Amino acid sequence: MVLTRPIREKYAQNVIEFLTQLKGSRSFLLRGQPKHNELLLPSVAREWTKSLNPLISVERTMMHNWKRLALPFLDIHPKNQWEWLVLAQHHGMPTRLLDWTRNPLVALYFACANDEECDGEVFIISLNSHLRELDFARQADPFKIKTSVYFTPPHITPRLAAQASYFTASADPRKPLRYSKKIAIPGNRKTHLLNELDELGIHPATLFPDLTGVARYTAYQTRQMKGPFLRDPGLI
Repeated sequence: MVLTRPIREKYAQNVIEFLTQLKGSRSFLLRGQPKHNELLLPSVAREWTKSLNPLISVERTMMHNWKRLALPFLDIHPKNQWEWLVLAQHHGMPTRLLDWTRNPLVALYFACANDEECDGEVFIISLNSHLRELDFARQADPFKIKTSVYFTPPHITPRLAAQASYFTASADPRKPLRYSKKIAIPGNRKTHLLNELDELGIHPATLFPDLTGVARYTAYQTRQMKGPFLRDPGLI
């Protein structure tokens, strides 16, 4: 049974505890969020209070403008509407997509990388539950899908490959996506967990393989020497 909230939530104090709680799971996606008890809502609907059809109209208008304005800056042109949507999500435009990963350590990083005053959480979705894999040929229009879907994005940017990225897309972005399980991450353990992940090679320079990622990692190393925990500006 897929839950809108878990019956009993478990906390992970370190990487070993976190991985132990995933033992035995099969065919799942994970998403780390730095704030506890936030809903699985895509960014386009997080402050939307009207009905679905006006939202879809806004989405289509944004996509039209995005495609028109982004073209001069692209080295590789997206091949279809889904690739345009992924690229928009990657650059911070509100979309109906949610970012997921198949790598548990990547999800744990994103649950820890911000808001140390709050507990974080890692959501787990079983691919054998209520999600269907996207059929790009039959579901060519992201704004006409009838069920929630998941898909592997084309690796049009190095970050997608580095983060073992997947996406979900909601037929109705206003409705929180259901999940199978979640693991809570204590806020007072985030710095410790980030240090453990760093030793395992999970840090900004590997997850964001560009100059921005290197700059973030350099800032992170400096924070370790200075002490204060500063916000990573890279989360969407």
